[in-house]
Amino acid sequence: MTPRRASLRPVAVLTAALAAVAGAVVPAGLAAPAAATTDDPTAEETGLEVEITDVGSPVLGPDRPLTIRGTVTNPTDEAVETADLRLRMQRYTPISRSALQRWLEPDSYSTTVLLAREDLPAALPAGESTTFSVTVEDVPLASAHYAWGPHGVEVEIRDAADAEVEGADRSILLWYPDLEVERTPVSLLVPLAPNLAERATSVADGRPVAEVAAPRLLELLSATDQPGVTTVVDGMLLAPPAGRPGAELGADAATGSEAVEDPTDPTAPTDDTSDGATDTSTDGAVDEATAEPGATGTAGADATATEDGTEAGSDPAGGEPTDAPAPEPTDEPPPSGGAADLVASVTDRADATDREIRLLPWADADVAALAHTGADVLLAEQRDRSTAAGHALGLASGTALTWPDTDRPDQVTMEAVARAGADAVVLPAGAATPLQELTYTAAGRADLQLADGTTLPAVLADEQASAVLSGRLLPRAGTDGDVLDLDPLDARQLLLAETAVISRERPADPRAVVLALPRDFAGDPTALADMLAALMAAPWVTPTTVSDVLATEAPALERGTLPDIEVAAGELDNAVLRAMDAVVAEAASFASITTVPDEIVEPVERAVEQVLSSAWREDPGAREDLIAAVRADVEALDTQVTALPSSTLNLINSSADLPVHVRNDLDTDVTVQVRLDPTDQRLQAPDAVTLTVPAGSQATAQVPVRAVGSGDVPVEVELLTADGREVGTSTDLQVRVRADWETVGTAVAAGLLGVLLVVGLVRTVRRGPRMDPDEVVPDPEEAP
Repeated sequence: MTPRRASLRPVAVLTAALAAVAGAVVPAGLAAPAAATTDDPTAEETGLEVEITDVGSPVLGPDRPLTIRGTVTNPTDEAVETADLRLRMQRYTPISRSALQRWLEPDSYSTTVLLAREDLPAALPAGESTTFSVTVEDVPLASAHYAWGPHGVEVEIRDAADAEVEGADRSILLWYPDLEVERTPVSLLVPLAPNLAERATSVADGRPVAEVAAPRLLELLSATDQPGVTTVVDGMLLAPPAGRPGAELGADAATGSEAVEDPTDPTAPTDDTSDGATDTSTDGAVDEATAEPGATGTAGADATATEDGTEAGSDPAGGEPTDAPAPEPTDEPPPSGGAADLVASVTDRADATDREIRLLPWADADVAALAHTGADVLLAEQRDRSTAAGHALGLASGTALTWPDTDRPDQVTMEAVARAGADAVVLPAGAATPLQELTYTAAGRADLQLADGTTLPAVLADEQASAVLSGRLLPRAGTDGDVLDLDPLDARQLLLAETAVISRERPADPRAVVLALPRDFAGDPTALADMLAALMAAPWVTPTTVSDVLATEAPALERGTLPDIEVAAGELDNAVLRAMDAVVAEAASFASITTVPDEIVEPVERAVEQVLSSAWREDPGAREDLIAAVRADVEALDTQVTALPSSTLNLINSSADLPVHVRNDLDTDVTVQVRLDPTDQRLQAPDAVTLTVPAGSQATAQVPVRAVGSGDVPVEVELLTADGREVGTSTDLQVRVRADWETVGTAVAAGLLGVLLVVGLVRTVRRGPRMDPDEVVPDPEEAP
């Protein structure tokens, strides 16, 4: 087994001279990976590349042959005519985990015994590869307690004609004769939560996060279907998807607006059957026949027209809606098969007796970050939401076990999770290291001291063994080496070896080993399943759930205290929480004008709560993008309730009602306050008017105004919630105010009447008094 850096293949070059005599015990050395020895890609290759691909059964028993298979590649420019293969094995079992890991280090030496030596069956041309297989029928290992456990094996291949052309690879076999040992409890924690990429894809595609994450998580669930596994599930995955904000109300761009009549469309039918002379004003708006040339009055054919000439006053006065048909409701798509299968798999796992389900806080909230920001209430809410989602599916488990996603836990976090109701916590073992130097691996169980004198039970995940389970090899304690990649065979055999060494450290004192997969695990599920099957079936292991580990007493070890506070890079802070609150508040403000506010607010809360996930630590900028995306969805709701534009309105009285048309593209009624905000004191609109606009329709509000002067006044039409916050989309109107026309007209009429009166009097005086028609007038020629 030779671990590799990054994606380099496991290749080793043997540098120490190995004895050629069968049965000799010699020190063997392993150099660094050949592919990493030079930065020059054109450098000449001088060694063979050897890789062990199979060691047979994960655990070798007595009377069973050992078969080692692998490949050898000749990257040099010269053919190897005769290749000499030697198989060696450690005679003794490593006494510690440190000694076990030292076998894997390139420059280490170990006492080995030669098991087999043979030539490859054919020459190895330059640039070619071939396979090999070596079988040892009788492995020289004793059937005793001191001999069972891991033994390193090494395959070395060299050119018989040139000893400098050589290569080697190492692995580990597990030897277990017919004997009984105290079994070591082994537990595995599996986080079932979306990773950063899945959460980001969910936001970008507008798909439920459970649907996006289901393919990976279903494979993970299947691979970890073993006894002793505790699956810790993000409660958000168990709840029905909430959809995009406003989607259930037809707020998508292609739904409501297409189904509602556009009042600016000249072909749109209206309720108005007149020729355009209907007066919508009772006390001051004038018909165009009485207005100055070019003016449009509030009662004339153009008085309520829109800018393209269509009548905007087709609604009956008083705000009655048109009879435009409402759009068909848009149903939220049902959960995808993957998401539904995920829920079913979780509930099935919960029914097993040797496995268990626990819950993470909703959206796998960053427990440490919420503790650092003092958001105890929010942390408790996220825990409660997950518990409720689990109970809705009949899951008895809750969030009593808290698993902060941090490798540097602190006292502030522990105090916060205890206040939130946690009765146990998962920590990396390195966070609670015993103060005294131990010659064995301590149990993965501890009690943490809290400020109030109480203790918080903890399970401690073994970082080294957990890394191996994930296919990584951490540097040995006290060294500064790199983290190396392990292939599936190496990882399986090393994990078995780690647990065997732990069992051998104190054979009469079985101590629980807790393993934990990382939240972003993206390894090969097939390899993981093979590894876990071999581990849980090992004769020195007893599968144990985390609940069983917590039921044991913590060993009486004095441990180091946690730091007061450790804020990790990328944690969310109070600024992020304020931004979340602002988006939800904006959604709640809009929702208050509808009859179904929960259908708007809940999807927004569900979407923005993903911000709380610890996954965003890797990319805080993506967290900000998520908030911006949800905010954009909320702001888009304003386009669904719109104050419509209108042509210029004439106002010739000192007071009148101006018509304002409002369109509602949602699938629910809305009630808004319509307010006019003139830009000039010559027109005043002191009062807003309440208007209810049915779903998928439009209505008109008659807003009272008062004129105190003359002039052209721009007016902004605002739509408000009941508590006065702006909502929807506003528009602008142009009002031509002629408040003195009424006074001038009255004066002119009075003057005309006065003139007519004077003229009549003058004519009457000139004619003299009228005579009675029945009176006899005397003849002037007749004498008296």
